[in-house]
Amino acid sequence: MLLSDKSLANFGLKQSGKIHKVGLIDQFLGWTGHVTYKHPKFILSIVGIISLISFYGISKIVINDNPTRWFAKTHPIRIADKVMNKHLAGTYMGYLSLQPKPEEKVSDEYLDSLVKRAESIFTPEQLQSEAAQNLLKTLKTQIITVGKNSNNRDDLLMKMGDYLEEQIDNASSNEEELWDKVISAFDAYRTELQIFKKPEVLHYMEGLQNHLNQLKTVGKTSSLVEIVKTVHRELF
Repeated sequence: MLLSDKSLANFGLKQSGKIHKVGLIDQFLGWTGHVTYKHPKFILSIVGIISLISFYGISKIVINDNPTRWFAKTHPIRIADKVMNKHLAGTYMGYLSLQPKPEEKVSDEYLDSLVKRAESIFTPEQLQSEAAQNLLKTLKTQIITVGKNSNNRDDLLMKMGDYLEEQIDNASSNEEELWDKVISAFDAYRTELQIFKKPEVLHYMEGLQNHLNQLKTVGKTSSLVEIVKTVHRELF
């Protein structure tokens, strides 16, 4: 099927007959289009050179959070900083972070130690009751079961904590006191495992702090040991 020229005469955008003035932006875009079309290799070379210079400049960036080092070595602030460091043993804070060993996996020996600890929760008199015997048997079975399905010791203790909370919520009046005693023993055990609450660790940190205080480059130190001593002094 063919269309005549007459039917297509008024099709599309209407022409007003007026001549539109070309603006500066149109002229600039036309010029850039012409240049990029005629000289692509030159433009790519310029972009590559600028990129290399940029990467080189980024590699030379050195992060320095000591404000005194932002000034030139001959600046009065840098000179004053050297004098103060010499007489006051440092004006810049430094941090020494101590971390415990990585989490240990759950071994059979560790599960045996937890089972033995569970057996020591109740007194011989309490174990004479059938309720205490059944509870202890259930607890020991749960320790073994949860331990076999735990990634590490912290995971085991977290799951056991949730289990004990669930048991005491659903316990009868006869079992509630027994489960409460188990939870108390469990909380005491978790407290013992907190590395930075152990006396031997605190003594080590105190010795390390005393050693740092004897260095000429160290002016003053503060640590968790001082906080523990302050709290102990206020409470006792």
